[in-house]
Amino acid sequence: MSKRKKCRKAPRICPHCGNTVSGSRCHSPVCVQLRIVQPMIAKDWTMWTMPALLARMVGKAIVKQGVKDGDKPFAQIGERLHKWTNQACDESQQFKVSPQYAIAQQTKYDREVVKIWPHKSNIELAHIADVLQLLVADVIQHFKAKGYSDKQLKCWNWTEAALTALQRHYDEDEILKHCDRIEQDYTAFKLALWNESTALKKPALKMWNVSDRFAVAAYAKDEALKIVKKHYGLIKLSASRLVPEAKIEYNGKVTTYGMLLELFACPGIVADMREAA
Repeated sequence: MSKRKKCRKAPRICPHCGNTVSGSRCHSPVCVQLRIVQPMIAKDWTMWTMPALLARMVGKAIVKQGVKDGDKPFAQIGERLHKWTNQACDESQQFKVSPQYAIAQQTKYDREVVKIWPHKSNIELAHIADVLQLLVADVIQHFKAKGYSDKQLKCWNWTEAALTALQRHYDEDEILKHCDRIEQDYTAFKLALWNESTALKKPALKMWNVSDRFAVAAYAKDEALKIVKKHYGLIKLSASRLVPEAKIEYNGKVTTYGMLLELFACPGIVADMREAA
């Protein structure tokens, strides 16, 4: 009578590095270093570095495209974006992680970026700029909450300004046609770069400052612009995320944008900032 063969378990893939795990613990270089690096430092390093690497890559592409098209202003936007994100990459050394950990994480990051934005896919820079601005806004908000000053976040504030200039390079209709993909790609990058999953959660409304005039509740920046256009017919406006803790005088009382946002269950104009002030 033949012996029954034992069923082998399917190999497990490590969620941190993609390595095949045979035992209960992954022993790849990245995971070994991850266990050495304090989790909070690792998170801050990743939060700071990964969007900088992504935006720096986009900055290089913009410079190349601008030179190719003979569009000097466009190339200059790329130079600004590359300059400030390159500085952000240099400043990532403030977080003490080992070179082995950094290299392994960047390798993982490269794989994830190609999954979301394949090299051969036709992705408009207007779309990319919006996704990047959402990620950069998260970086600024994260480190402001940790007590970082505007001086310490100078490279990120200027990165955000360069992305705003990039968005103004395109007309609004060109941007709006990518609305559906922006939140999808943003969510994918949060999961890939920071291991933050929003797939099982209802997307949270965010507060947007539209041209220093309107406070708008919306899921994405383009949606905020679309709402203002629908109600007021205004186009070619800028928009940036408002920090929930920021204070505003509204109806004679001092409150925060976060508290105002809680009054809204769906997208819409929260306040005319000129009237609220």
